[in-house]
Amino acid sequence: MPIMMIFAVVVIALIVAAGIYAGQLLLSAGTASNVQSQIGMAASNVQSLYGTSPDFSSLTPAVACQGNVYPPAMLPSGGCGGNNLAMTPYGGVDVVSGQSVSSPLGNNSFAVVLGAGGQSSLQLASCIQIVTDVPAWGIYGSPGSWLTQNNQMPTPAAAQSWCANMNGGTIDFVFAKNS
Repeated sequence: MPIMMIFAVVVIALIVAAGIYAGQLLLSAGTASNVQSQIGMAASNVQSLYGTSPDFSSLTPAVACQGNVYPPAMLPSGGCGGNNLAMTPYGGVDVVSGQSVSSPLGNNSFAVVLGAGGQSSLQLASCIQIVTDVPAWGIYGSPGSWLTQNNQMPTPAAAQSWCANMNGGTIDFVFAKNS
């Protein structure tokens, strides 16, 4: 009888552990999906804010914060704060002109920078999901290299290799004027 009870306890423990693991996977996927949406909304808001401007040369994190480009879910209580960063579960986010991130398009582009302020906790699976689903002109990793340019979406295999080499750096989602 005691052996059956021990067996039952072990089976129940395995079922609970599997349920917790599956729940964490779903939560991670949901979080990555939310961040993708937030990056897209911030980019759309920058395009609207600069709709009549010839370029994004005056775009800084402070202008982005004061111009309300960040979705409310990205802002800590009380707004952007002294560092003008928005936040995601993966770290800080800021928005800067393309010239600031060495975009080949210069000030005719801007970047939504994930992991800004040295605050990056992006795991490999989430990195792959985010970079393969955000439609940007280009994606640059710092330190690193360009993953894509010219509105090309990366393949999961290319994203996996690129994300594996990021080592906690920033990811710059570069958007062109009216892209």
